[in-house]
Amino acid sequence: GFSETVRDLIIDTTGGPFTDELNDVRIVGCITVTLLLGIALIGLDWEARAQVVLLFILVVAVINFVVGTFIGPKNLREETEGFLGYQAGIYIENWYPVFQGETFFSVFAIFFPAATGILAGANLSGDLKDPSKALPKGTLWSIAISSLVYIAMAWMAGSCA
Repeated sequence: GFSETVRDLIIDTTGGPFTDELNDVRIVGCITVTLLLGIALIGLDWEARAQVVLLFILVVAVINFVVGTFIGPKNLREETEGFLGYQAGIYIENWYPVFQGETFFSVFAIFFPAATGILAGANLSGDLKDPSKALPKGTLWSIAISSLVYIAMAWMAGSCA
C-alpha cells in the first residue's frame, strides 16, 4: 500500500518511474524498511519522539484531504478520474452501497490501521504519569476521534466522487 502510493506520486511528479513500476515499489519498500529498522535500533526513547512527527504528518494529510475536497476538479483529467467536487446528486447516488469487486480483506486493509493506532497508544503506557486514569481516557478519545475522522472522510469522499 505505502510503496505503491509513493510510486504513483513519483510517476505523477516526474512523468515516469525511475526504473520500472515494480522495481520502484521494491526500492521504496527497502528504503522504508531500512528507516524503520534504524528507528528500532536507535531505541524506544527516540521512537516515542518520532511518534509526534508522525502524528503531525498524519494531521497535515487529513487537512490536505479536507481542503482538497473543497477545491474541486482543476482539469478534465481529474473529472475523468471521478473527482467532481461537492454535488448533491453525487451524494444521493453514493448513499446506497454498490459493491464492485470489494472483498472482506480489501475493506479490512483500510480500517485495520485505525485499530492498530488505538492500540499503539496503550503500548506507550510506560511514559504516562498515571496510566490507570490516562489509558481509559486516551483510548476512548482515540476511538471517538478516529470514528469521527473516518465518518467525515467517508462523507466527503461520497459527496465529491
